[in-house]
Amino acid sequence: MTRPVSDAGGLRKRSLTISGHRTSVSLEDAYWEALHAIAAEQGSSVQAIVRSIDENRTATLSSAIRIFVLNHYRKPKGDGPKTKAAKHHSAPPESRPLARAAKS
Repeated sequence: MTRPVSDAGGLRKRSLTISGHRTSVSLEDAYWEALHAIAAEQGSSVQAIVRSIDENRTATLSSAIRIFVLNHYRKPKGDGPKTKAAKHHSAPPESRPLARAAKS
């Protein structure tokens, strides 16, 4: 199901059941929409993805979901060539231009 991108940036609270426990999560619309898109892309459900995030999180659930979404869209897609930005971020810190400049 495709969800329209909304202009509202406000938080939306949604209730989910995770490992048999009911919980509420507050996220901006863009994050809920991204979670639905990722779930569709992976042939999964939002609830299953959030359960996986919850099992591995070290921060609040809302923060962990935001980080998951950000990381999902940061990673390179497919086997094609990496973008210049992706190559830069995957390089060791000492090889990055700003890291070299800071050491000088």
